[in-house]
Amino acid sequence: MKDGSFNLFRISVLAAFVILSPTLVNEARGQDGSLFATTAVESNLKERFRLTNIDLRVLRPKIRSQNEELILTLGKCIEAETMVYMSLWDKLRMDRETFEAQDLIGLSPRQMKALRTARLDTESEVANEWVAEYLQVLNSSLDLDWLQTQYVTQIFQKEAQQRLDLLGTMDARARISEYEWRKLAAARDDSLRSALTPQQIRDYDSMATQVTGPLIAF
Repeated sequence: MKDGSFNLFRISVLAAFVILSPTLVNEARGQDGSLFATTAVESNLKERFRLTNIDLRVLRPKIRSQNEELILTLGKCIEAETMVYMSLWDKLRMDRETFEAQDLIGLSPRQMKALRTARLDTESEVANEWVAEYLQVLNSSLDLDWLQTQYVTQIFQKEAQQRLDLLGTMDARARISEYEWRKLAAARDDSLRSALTPQQIRDYDSMATQVTGPLIAF
């Protein structure tokens, strides 16, 4: 999803409108057969994996469907009444399990590898946009100073990459354990503890973002 295939900021805004407007969905689908064009993605995959035209005919509807699904998931999480940080990550993990169990059936090994790559690229773009959106909310809610902002950004970006790495290891037989998934949140909280004041930690807990319990027991 790199190579200029789409501008994520515009996509996230569009996704928000799509959630509120079924008419827009129908119009977008009517224009090019899909909510979001994937021509650049397909071209990149064709070159990387030496896909044939037959391969692309098989993969094209799957790529378009999963892109639409992931981008709309991002829009729904952003537009939710409360931005719960783990909401998008847990949905990505759950949807990846479904993808590995169902969406690869009947594909050749090369087609499987190409479709997994396309999905991980889109997951990465969606996750990066989600982290950026969440950090804006966090910055405003906690009134972080410049140094705190830089440090907290690094913490969340590091965790995001670790989660994406875990998603990339999944297949039909290998799933992410609950322990592996949740220990990343615990590590993030440990790091945040050194960057935030006690009041900021209380405010952070009140944002209902925690899945591992409050940072400090009061």
